[in-house]
Amino acid sequence: LLAERRALRRHWRMPFTRLILTSLVLSFAVKATPFKKILTDAKKGYRVSNWQMVASDLPGYKGDAKWHIRKRILQGGKQEGVELIEVDNGKLRFRVIPTRGMGILDVNLDDVRLGWDSPIKEVVHPKFVNLESRGGLGWIEGFNEWMARCGLEYAGHPGKDTFTTNTG
Repeated sequence: LLAERRALRRHWRMPFTRLILTSLVLSFAVKATPFKKILTDAKKGYRVSNWQMVASDLPGYKGDAKWHIRKRILQGGKQEGVELIEVDNGKLRFRVIPTRGMGILDVNLDDVRLGWDSPIKEVVHPKFVNLESRGGLGWIEGFNEWMARCGLEYAGHPGKDTFTTNTG
């Protein structure tokens, strides 16, 4: 009976000891601080023109994934000055346009692309879009994102929905 009690106490102490040791080790572990990078801050008038981060740039990252985040300013034509951010984890890639209200230009997963094959080939800067042209349909001249943020005032032009041609 005494031997059974000792075995039972020993059996109870082992998990309890493991729990105490594990909590001590974890309590001394240094918590990693999350990485944070501000690319654009309109309130502070701050903007990083071109920036890139790859997996090996992240302090403490030990994974095998070959990912990257890139930000660049487009140049030339009506896309002059547009900010474009690309996030790619090696399998999924998406491109966001901060200049156009954080619109999503496209998303790619392996061979599958979610995007719109617009007749507009450039990512048009809003300053080049005359909203009042084409009978109030000027927004179409800069519309080529897969998912866009549209203002309520220009989600179509206010007025009668009668058109004689497709150009207003």
